[in-house]
Amino acid sequence: MKKIILLSIILIVGCEETLEPSNEVHPLVGIWSGMEREYYTVNQGDTSTVRSDSINGSWTFKDDFTFSGWNETSYDDISYTGSWNVIQNQLTITLVIGEESEISIYDYIINNNNLALTRKIYPLENDSDYFEITTLRMLKSN
Repeated sequence: MKKIILLSIILIVGCEETLEPSNEVHPLVGIWSGMEREYYTVNQGDTSTVRSDSINGSWTFKDDFTFSGWNETSYDDISYTGSWNVIQNQLTITLVIGEESEISIYDYIINNNNLALTRKIYPLENDSDYFEITTLRMLKSN
């Protein structure tokens, strides 16, 4: 009888430990600052554009899957909110700026507090010679 009670206690304690929620936070959660951007496009097979620049800005990914950010531009600061989601190595961000919203899908890599986001846009409808690749790099602030 004592063995049955002891076994029951062990099983109950073991089950309680597995029912506790995970305290792991996704590595994206936090504040990412600064932004280096590389932008490459090809249009109609022979016209290409390559642009590289730095932007003062900050993106905040929260553990409730909400998102906020701001970027400084040459004429104004742009603030936005939204949500984020990750499936494997793809990050989907839904941005809301004023009454407009935009969904962007990035491949992402986090390495030593560095975040690299790559977005690829391929041909749209009849414009089969057009594609765009944008890479963003940011540093984790916290």
